[in-house]
Amino acid sequence: MIPQTNEPAFSPNYYELGLLVLTSVIHILIETVHPLARFKIINILAIAGWAGHVVWKVVKTKGILNYWGFRWDNFWVAFRSCLYFTIPAIILIFGYGFFAHHFPIPSTFWMICVLYPIWGIVQQFALQGLVQRNIRDMIKPILFRSVVLAILFSSAHAFDMRLVLLAFPIGFAFSWIYYRSPNLLALEICHGILGAMVYYFVLGQDPGTEIINLLMHRK
Repeated sequence: MIPQTNEPAFSPNYYELGLLVLTSVIHILIETVHPLARFKIINILAIAGWAGHVVWKVVKTKGILNYWGFRWDNFWVAFRSCLYFTIPAIILIFGYGFFAHHFPIPSTFWMICVLYPIWGIVQQFALQGLVQRNIRDMIKPILFRSVVLAILFSSAHAFDMRLVLLAFPIGFAFSWIYYRSPNLLALEICHGILGAMVYYFVLGQDPGTEIINLLMHRK
């Protein structure tokens, strides 16, 4: 379970929580309101700012990575718990893709399966490492806390109702698992697999080809 500690460096930080909520609100506005599309540079600045904040905390606070969940000692316990949710989710997503005629699968699907976990760990770190740990004293029951986290996670996908409906159970399940076995690496893998499948089987998109075309165009 998430350990409780009285050390200031590991205590809930409400300033950090407030800034993260503000960042999320701005991100949602940029993604959903077309006139703000030209302000996507704000997303880039926000990512850079939070990356700097994380590096600063890692340098300043010994053991913070392990505390957040970047660890191997409980990986298999957490990963096994993730599979209880991920395997049924894979079957359901695959079935949706079959009936939606999103086949055959492009070869780029496997590339996205490898790349998406990078984005997945960013999302899970924000949701679990920063939000869940910072609201643990405000919302103590894990059931209610998982619901709140699931709402926040699904809200971040408000630009597509299909993603909202899918993100809620993922946010709830992964928040509960993180509370029981705080390991971001296990969540990263399962989040990445599900994210890649949603792109191809639910949304009917091919981000792999888009990335390749973008790289070729830049050349």
